Amino acid sequence: NYIPAIGEVDPLLKIPRPDGVPDGIRIKVLHEPIPSKQSNSAVIELQLRNRSKKKRSAYTTVRSIENASKNNREVDQWIQSVEEIHETKPAPEVRYQNRMPSGEDMMAPLSRDIAGAIEKGELMVPTADMELTLEEYTVVLCCLLGIPVYKGRLVESVH
Repeated sequence: NYIPAIGEVDPLLKIPRPDGVPDGIRIKVLHEPIPSKQSNSAVIELQLRNRSKKKRSAYTTVRSIENASKNNREVDQWIQSVEEIHETKPAPEVRYQNRMPSGEDMMAPLSRDIAGAIEKGELMVPTADMELTLEEYTVVLCCLLGIPVYKGRLVESVH
């Protein structure tokens, strides 16, 4: 074990196992080199499950707090982390502030005039290389597709 005389060992430097067997660090297992800032694996699992659109396995690791009655600080940290996860959890449904067209109306084909003009090259669909911000470009596309855009409600239009 070589330790530099000045500074500390690079925490991201991972020495491979001497037997050559891959250990899966950073691929299968989260590697956090600073012992005082270790993440709670149960909290990370909840965050991943919260953000994932795929159904996760029903089997999860259950963590317990030893001597929970005497370890109030750790219990409070757990409660706070779960509350933060629930605050960032997306709503199960979207309630629009303004009237939006139905899904059937949105899936209706373009009129023959517009489709023909696009095919002939008479009407150009805007490309991403236009000098517009992402918000402006999104508004242009929504307007071309007949999606209503309300001031300050662009996310609803895109949704």
